[in-house]
Amino acid sequence: MASSRHEMRESAKRRLPHPVSQFGAYLRACRERAGFRSQRAVVRDLGRRRVKFSQGLLAHYETGRVQDPSTDVLAALASLYGVDFFGMMLRLAKAKFDKALGEEAPETSERWGLVEAALTPAARIGRASGLEADQVRSRASLLREVQILDVEGIANWQRSVEGLETFWVIAPYFLDDEDERMHGAVVENLKRGVRYTYFIHRETEARFEAFRERLASEGGSRVKVERLAQALWVPPAAFTWLHADYVVADPKARSRAVGFQNLRHHGKTRFALRLSDPDLLELIDRVTAWMASVDARS
Repeated sequence: MASSRHEMRESAKRRLPHPVSQFGAYLRACRERAGFRSQRAVVRDLGRRRVKFSQGLLAHYETGRVQDPSTDVLAALASLYGVDFFGMMLRLAKAKFDKALGEEAPETSERWGLVEAALTPAARIGRASGLEADQVRSRASLLREVQILDVEGIANWQRSVEGLETFWVIAPYFLDDEDERMHGAVVENLKRGVRYTYFIHRETEARFEAFRERLASEGGSRVKVERLAQALWVPPAAFTWLHADYVVADPKARSRAVGFQNLRHHGKTRFALRLSDPDLLELIDRVTAWMASVDARS
């Protein structure tokens, strides 16, 4: 029986497409998108460019039978097809990487997604042209210098902070009820006793109370939720310096506080950039001073 299962696994492996064959399929798709219905037409055009290449060899390229295709030939094909040669070579590298690695590490597919995103052509910015290199350079600088999370990452971060005690959500128009992943993170943290303070405008009060009702139904008793999830009503003119939404883990423990500035797109939180320590401490000091002034007046 064990031998039979082994044979079945080996047979399944043999049926899987070779990783380099995926690169071959990419080459074929590039040819067809460029309007070359036949391989013969490609070979004819390459001949006009003084590139010696046979139809049979092109067929082997497109089926992945050639494990180490010539870079000179690929450069000629990229020029003929009107595709980015740099992107073509990265796809070849991915095919070889997948072959060598066998089973990918958990983050590998996400890293390749990052590479493919870097290949996305830079769009024109308004009426300004010629900013393609500026955008590519800026993307690279952002990735090198700043830690960035998407909404799912923000939610996972909230869940994974060890020893988390308090959490600030400085978002006057409220964001933890916008996304199920963020909501789920709050529920889990309330169950472990994390205190949430929401700095929000009074006009969102009904929405906030509906949010707490839902938390009570999913994360514990109403009394517990009211104790752990509280709102501080922020007058419209209170934070005139506040130009974005923020989330801060353990703001009262300055040595281990971590904060992110949320970025919105089409009105919804999409990403968050980690604040540098000086920027984070300045934010904590300003908010703490405002809270002290509120307590002094009450």
